Order: sequence, then structure tokens, then C-alpha cells
Amino acid sequence: MQTSLITFENTLNMVKQLSVTDQLRLLEWIATQVKQIVSQAFTPALPDQQTGFLAEVAAFEQLKAELLQKYQGQFVAIYQGQVVEVGHDELEVLRQVDKRFGEVPCYIELVAENSPRRARVTSAWTVHS
Repeated sequence: MQTSLITFENTLNMVKQLSVTDQLRLLEWIATQVKQIVSQAFTPALPDQQTGFLAEVAAFEQLKAELLQKYQGQFVAIYQGQVVEVGHDELEVLRQVDKRFGEVPCYIELVAENSPRRARVTSAWTVHS
């Protein structure tokens, strides 16, 4: 039994033996496979971040009565279910969170009786190998 190496030349010779229709089908199949590989390799990292962010929003809602007593009229940053920064300037609170923890999914909100919901969404991509 003779074995042959799979080389570009061998593959090209085999493809040349196919009909034009089969060559086109093969090219379409290859293109589909490449698209799947690329889409799996570069997918947005939103599911984990979104879950983390929603957990922080839920923590804010759970802590709201306590927050109203301690921090009414101030911005609070919730990270890992806890208040990690407080201040009168929303951007300064964000800067402090970024300085301490880096870009993490956190929830920054004004502590008020009827706080509007706001979101800070970062753009992040992960590469799967």
C-alpha cells in the first residue's frame, strides 16, 4: 500500500480532476469553513461582561435603601456587589474605579429616590484559540 503526503501540489492535482461544478462547491465549502473559524476566533466578549454588569445593577437595587441613607445625592460605583467608590462627580468616580481595578464591569449611579438607569459599556473582544 502506497501512502502519499498531503501537499499543496497533490491537493491541487486532485482538485483539477474535479468537475467545474464540484470545484465551485469545494470553494464555497472552504469559504464557509473559514467564516466559521474567523467568527469563533473573534467573538465579542459581551456575555461575561453583560452578566457582570447586570449583577452590579442588581446589587445597587438591593443596597438602595442603605445607599439612600449614607450616600444620597452622590454617585456610587458598585463592583463585585459592593460600593467601591463614592463621589459627587460621576467621571471622577469612574476614574477612581479604573485606577483601582482597571476596566471592569461596574455600575455607577446617582443615589436618589428615582435614579435613572445609565450604562457604561466598554468595547472588548477576545480571541479564542
